[in-house]
Amino acid sequence: MKPLWMLALVPVMAGAQATIATEFPTGAEPIVAEKLRQFVSGKVWVGKTADGSRWRLEYRDNGYVFIDVSTGFRDNGTWRTEDSRLCAELQRVTAGCSEVRVVGERLYMKRVSNGEVLALVVN
Repeated sequence: MKPLWMLALVPVMAGAQATIATEFPTGAEPIVAEKLRQFVSGKVWVGKTADGSRWRLEYRDNGYVFIDVSTGFRDNGTWRTEDSRLCAELQRVTAGCSEVRVVGERLYMKRVSNGEVLALVVN
């Protein structure tokens, strides 16, 4: 039989959320605007947030971006690069720029909304 104090922890542990990574991984390097543009342009990137939501970001060569999240959120608009940041002007969300870093073929984006670093790979 388990002690009562252990049973009291079950609801706490069940409600625990995944830790949000807010720092770029070791070895992640900034990338200058033009190289960043070439790196993401014409590709579909996918990743998963700490809460389990799956993201799909399509950066078209013509400057348009499409975002689909498994929660049902969708948006689109235009994108550009500034220094080592990806910037977007979307229809449903306030315009903003996200810091990005690269390790190999993996793109790490620090979300403006909560500071979470999202790992993205080409789909």
